[in-house]
Amino acid sequence: AAHYDSAADSPGASDNASGTAVVLELCELFADAGQPRPGIHFIAYGAEEYGRRGGACLGAVEYVRRHAAETSQMLALIEPDCVGTAAVPPRVTVMGFEPSQREGVVGVLERFPRYEVRLRPETETPHTPFDLTGVPAVWFVNNYTRLPIHAAEDAIDVLNPDEMAFTAEVAAAVLHYLTRGDGA
Repeated sequence: AAHYDSAADSPGASDNASGTAVVLELCELFADAGQPRPGIHFIAYGAEEYGRRGGACLGAVEYVRRHAAETSQMLALIEPDCVGTAAVPPRVTVMGFEPSQREGVVGVLERFPRYEVRLRPETETPHTPFDLTGVPAVWFVNNYTRLPIHAAEDAIDVLNPDEMAFTAEVAAAVLHYLTRGDGA
């Protein structure tokens, strides 16, 4: 899932055209694989930048509300946000998984040592409405405190096509693991 909106007066390249592009790339990768993956949903929603309350956002809140039964069946959420920049090392936060599955997800991520892997402490507040409903998540987000988000400088020149493709590759490996459970 990714939000496709951006803050007012910002082109929104890194936040979050980048995440939306990764979701679209994952659609293409899995369609081209020729192996059906039942249960994968590719989600793009708006209204993330506005309506924040308790770490949530209106677009995701509305998605969860409208798709409550589907959301309750989710194994995990992969969410790219502010990714694909060359100037900031890539990082990912793993949150809400049971220990054995968390180890499996981290094992997949360790195959990509350029990624800084962070395990969210259980004491940290939830990130999205999906998280509030107990859906574990793999949140791909570069250090947005070092990016020009919510500003006119958040233009396409902050993105790097190779870094975007790399994020999609890593996310695809995690998605493959979650849908197959074998880490292959």
